[in-house]
Amino acid sequence: MKLNREIIWMCLCAMALGAVGCQDPKVDAKRRIKVNDKMEADVWVLQHCKVTEQPIATAVLLHPWLTDKGYMLGLGESLVREGWDVVLIDLRNHGKSTWGPSGWGALEARDVRIVMDAVIKEKLVSGDVY
Repeated sequence: MKLNREIIWMCLCAMALGAVGCQDPKVDAKRRIKVNDKMEADVWVLQHCKVTEQPIATAVLLHPWLTDKGYMLGLGESLVREGWDVVLIDLRNHGKSTWGPSGWGALEARDVRIVMDAVIKEKLVSGDVY
């Protein structure tokens, strides 16, 4: 089988360009953050690849009902490769976070705010938060 030199060259260039960013994003920080007297949220932080000095911004990724933060990990890794910081949170009654009353969104929104305040205070992420 004859190999096309252009195809080989394009593959080598693509591999070289890919090596500039991070090939394998990882969870940079794992935290359990107290959101009230009885409950803690389990949190992962992925920090942007150091291709740029500062991250583009911080993305907070929330998982769908009946899943956990791991469900959003692939999207988080993609954003990290593009220069974003990412925060993944197990919402109450999901994953490794503790169980408690569901607020059907109201309590969960407060939990996310508390988590983000703690993560920002610890300087795990920077930039605007989306």
